[in-house]
Amino acid sequence: MEQQSEIVIRIMGWMDQAVDIALGWMLSPAAWSQFGLLTLAFLAARFAAGRAVPLIARLVTPAAAQAGMFATARRFALRFLPL
Repeated sequence: MEQQSEIVIRIMGWMDQAVDIALGWMLSPAAWSQFGLLTLAFLAARFAAGRAVPLIARLVTPAAAQAGMFATARRFALRFLPL
């Protein structure tokens, strides 16, 4: 049987080390608390966006009869409101 080359042995060692680090991180309470906070922040942002977008749309949308530089700028800004 042929011996494995030095580079393969070194890569296997790095892979073992990476798996140990990943498992240690995934099983730590700090990682789970960060995941929980991230989920909570996402849900809060979705809730706030649901409330804020209609309000901002009302403020940015010009009246249909309005024309001019400011009305055009407001209509242009309204295109980017979902962002």
